[in-house]
Amino acid sequence: MPPSNILSKISRTKCLDSFDLVTDFKRCLTTSDLFLLGIGNMVGSGLYVLTGEVARKTAGPSVVVSYILAGLMSLMSAICYAEFGARIPITGSAFIYTYVTMGEIWAFLIGWNLILEYIVAAAAAASAWGGCIDQLLDNQIKNTTIHFILNGKPWESDVLARYPNFIGFGIICALLVLVCMGVSCSSVTMNFSVCLNVLIVSVIFILSMTKADISNWSSGNGFFAFGISGVLAGSATCFFAFVGFDVIALATEEALTPDRSMPIASVSSVVFVMCLYALASIALTLMVPYYEIVPEAAYPIALKTIGYKWAEILVGIGTLIGMTSSILGSLFALPRSVYAMANEGLIFPCFALISKRTKIPIISTFVFGGLAALLALLFELSALVEFLSIGTLMAYAIVAAAVIIIRYQPATGNTMDKESALNSSAPVKRDRYGTLKDPFKDLPIIKGLPPGRAVYICYFASVVFQFLSMAIAIKMSDFFGKWWTLILATTLGFFAILTFIPVPLHHQNQDRTTFKVPFVPYFPALSVFLNIVLMMNLELLTWIRFFIWITIGLIIYVLYGYHHSLEGIKRNGSNDYQRMSNDPKSIAYGAIQLQAATTKLH
Repeated sequence: MPPSNILSKISRTKCLDSFDLVTDFKRCLTTSDLFLLGIGNMVGSGLYVLTGEVARKTAGPSVVVSYILAGLMSLMSAICYAEFGARIPITGSAFIYTYVTMGEIWAFLIGWNLILEYIVAAAAAASAWGGCIDQLLDNQIKNTTIHFILNGKPWESDVLARYPNFIGFGIICALLVLVCMGVSCSSVTMNFSVCLNVLIVSVIFILSMTKADISNWSSGNGFFAFGISGVLAGSATCFFAFVGFDVIALATEEALTPDRSMPIASVSSVVFVMCLYALASIALTLMVPYYEIVPEAAYPIALKTIGYKWAEILVGIGTLIGMTSSILGSLFALPRSVYAMANEGLIFPCFALISKRTKIPIISTFVFGGLAALLALLFELSALVEFLSIGTLMAYAIVAAAVIIIRYQPATGNTMDKESALNSSAPVKRDRYGTLKDPFKDLPIIKGLPPGRAVYICYFASVVFQFLSMAIAIKMSDFFGKWWTLILATTLGFFAILTFIPVPLHHQNQDRTTFKVPFVPYFPALSVFLNIVLMMNLELLTWIRFFIWITIGLIIYVLYGYHHSLEGIKRNGSNDYQRMSNDPKSIAYGAIQLQAATTKLH
């Protein structure tokens, strides 16, 4: 097969049909359910641990500013997700958004990394949950396990834990049973956990205000104790406290009104969590000076200092509840990510099977949830955490880039869009979407390209140049030397801007949706850039492990997904598709039956 033919196949985009909006899932989640689901997946133990760490070592009292900046960065990504949630209200999150706009191979890689993210997130939170319980019991579990199971010889490894974490394994198994009972049970538990955790944070804040000392913000080196650089470094760390709102996008197929609920829940949950973290950091830094904070037990010791020793029980309960909701959110999202890929034929179809009684992907839940439990049982927490972040940041960046691409795609028909006619003195016809504006219609090189193609190529080139520029500026100064690094990074940055310039010179798709990202292409482009900067600040070892996981995924795609892609089978119009269309066990058969049912309803 010619290389050009292979390239066209792996870059094919998913065409949404009417049957894609019909679901086997149970639609029962309200806007408030999605809102609380997002909060629960963002507010874990980091609320009680990360705040003290950043305040003491990175930002000082200005940790509150770090949280606000990190929240605004996350809000940019949430807004981009919100537009896609309104446009494409089916499960799959970044995977399906990328499939529709950029192509199959990019979608596979994003989906593959999201699976890893949710597995590791659940395992890491469960590992920390077990450690917290053991600490409350004065390490009795650890000592007993090492003595009776390991014969007094703990494991000596940089990756494996010193002893099997049976508590972490058990909490995942217990929550898996809950998830398998159906989305309603998971939702009720999540709602209760989030409300209780928010109540605990509110009580801690009120207690801190009764003994608040505003002089704590001016003592030591003042409010900006580590300068503006400390605030920015703190915001980069605090950003990861907001990771998890994308679980809302995976639940849209179970929402009662997805096109309305998903944008509201995504944006409002990030704003709420930003306020919650800000209040928590204000409470901590007003109770004690930043230089007296003990990161390992910031809130219990601070509360004890101001005379509320009993309140440390609240912190312990809040920590456990936060970690529980975080594990539950990851276990909720994990099988839905697997289902979305299996439903497209890119991984084994057994993972797309939905339980008739509970309406959840039962095999995906048990297999991948079981893998998360196994990781929590055997691996060290620090080794697990190193896997996090990079896949999420890449998903955020690609979704933001996809907003730009989809906004400059052509539309069928010559009718004038109602919204354009109402809001513009010179409305644009829909058949001009993705084409160059009149003053630039003779722009060299790109003037002959099909509508939307130039935007795709130019912005892809811009992102590559941004990536290389930041990689050299942040990672390679020691290798190239400061002057060469500055020259190379500046030159690549110039080309990143140059290749971006043609994007806004095209007519933008103005078709009405329930929610739209403002200031396209500049707003999502800034979001992409910020995510690239954060990715470049991750450790080199994290990138190495990332590429190993990517390589495993590519092998699976080449050996299986490329040949069994439902989109590829549909486009080929081959005998294989005709055969699958008559096979009740195949995905294609189910798709056709759903399409027929939808047509009949209409």
